[in-house]
Amino acid sequence: MTDCNPCSTPVDTQAKLSEDAGALVADPTAYRSLAGALQYLTFTRPDITYAVQQVCLYMLDPREPHLTALKRLLRYLSDTVDYGLLLHRSTSTELVVYTDADWAGCPDTRRSTSGYAAFLGSNLVSWSSKRQPVVSRSSAEAEYRAVANGMAEAFWLRQLLAVLHSPLAKSTLVNCDNFGVVYLSTNPVQHQRTKHVEIDLHFVRDRTFRSPLKAFGQRTSFSHVDARYPAMLFKQQLTASLEKIFGLIRDNLKKEISPLLSLCIQAPKLARGGSGRSSRSPDVALQQPISTHWDRIVKFLDSLMDRLHKNFVPSFFIRKLVTQVFSFINVQLFNSMLLRRECCTFSNGEYVKSGLCVLEKWIVDTEEEHAGAAWDELKFIRQAVDFLIIPQKSKKTLDQIKKNICPALSVRQIYRLCTMYWDDKYGTHSVSAEACSHILFCDMQSSFWLSACS
Repeated sequence: MTDCNPCSTPVDTQAKLSEDAGALVADPTAYRSLAGALQYLTFTRPDITYAVQQVCLYMLDPREPHLTALKRLLRYLSDTVDYGLLLHRSTSTELVVYTDADWAGCPDTRRSTSGYAAFLGSNLVSWSSKRQPVVSRSSAEAEYRAVANGMAEAFWLRQLLAVLHSPLAKSTLVNCDNFGVVYLSTNPVQHQRTKHVEIDLHFVRDRTFRSPLKAFGQRTSFSHVDARYPAMLFKQQLTASLEKIFGLIRDNLKKEISPLLSLCIQAPKLARGGSGRSSRSPDVALQQPISTHWDRIVKFLDSLMDRLHKNFVPSFFIRKLVTQVFSFINVQLFNSMLLRRECCTFSNGEYVKSGLCVLEKWIVDTEEEHAGAAWDELKFIRQAVDFLIIPQKSKKTLDQIKKNICPALSVRQIYRLCTMYWDDKYGTHSVSAEACSHILFCDMQSSFWLSACS
């Protein structure tokens, strides 16, 4: 049909398709293949949803009128090949649903077809065109079933946005063009003629009075809704999926940043002096390592933020990832000082201190909604570095170190730093032997009380 005449509408509103009208098509497999492929196109083309729904009803035994309707749809698509959904930034975050239904539209079963379209702001986010499962005895009943489907979709969308940490502040308006349905949705009286739609009636009425959904513009007070089992199950599945994805991304980030951190744990030989009488300034000596090692960490973080922004990752997810990355940096650097004596030196403290200043600048330049409390995650290594570079350690007591320098560190960690430290630059002494003995005594005492309490 490359040379077919284009058509301006996807369906003929005057003709009604029937199961046994017309001759059988010569190639039913081709019909099924085309109709089945068009179902995927409805994901981005809501204007053909009803037409595709109609031609797919007769895939089991297609006939010539059905093939004619299918070809008309293809002619319409050839004329509107550039059509599609346009999603753009909207100043409004209101969720509005429009519903409609015919009555006894199917000539074979006399079942009705209902549909809805849900808009988030000015963007169409959900739509449906579906034949109702039962025969409606009146147009109001058919419209009411359509409203029930639209309201269920609105309720699900609100739950989804809440799970994604973007709850809606305003009530949702569900629109309908049948005043009888409006009265039924707000009238608490159960009429004799509406008993056969009791389930949908109670569902819509319950959502109208108890949930943040407005039926047809009726004012209702905002109240929280107890999640039903489908919503709870979806939330659990979504939470599990997010946790799994987060874990995979976090582990991959740790693998990527580990080689970079290994170069930042210990100051290069260029930055370390033996006696402090070197003619080269410490700032000049540290300039090259910082530009080559710590700036690689910054470039890694910038690349990470670019990847997350390009994939439209939510702010809360970015903030959690950044926090995990800085927590990993804190653990790796802090453990290296506690376990490796060559890292617990004055020169290494200056080197890591300069690198932490680079990270602090990156955090300041990054938006707070993305960086979050990343700087607080580095408190252990920050306080350990402050201890390494503080002058006159031999005059410090445990109380002074604990209160003024390392409030977040435990007594055992402070003792480890005191015994591991050595000044490779000026040759000064660490904490006095008396202070170390007092720290060890306090650590043993706290361990004794912990074992006694347990």
